[in-house]
Amino acid sequence: KIALITGGGKGIGAGIAKEMAAQGAVVIINYSHSEAAAKQVQSEIRTAGGKADIFCCDVSDYNSVKAMTGDIIQHYGRLD
Repeated sequence: KIALITGGGKGIGAGIAKEMAAQGAVVIINYSHSEAAAKQVQSEIRTAGGKADIFCCDVSDYNSVKAMTGDIIQHYGRLD
């Protein structure tokens, strides 16, 4: 699975991202404010043997979301 986790750099989103990666999903961690937090979660997932990328996007902006999902699909072939 290719999973997009909005707010994946902290709190519940980070927990979901880590668990989905542990279950074998490729995790795309979306953030809008703290790149450092997103990179930390990405590093933790990769250290544990999982696959994770990060993507900056303001999910309240339709065009940003459209661009992000398009980039993910172009890179991974799909978004589950």
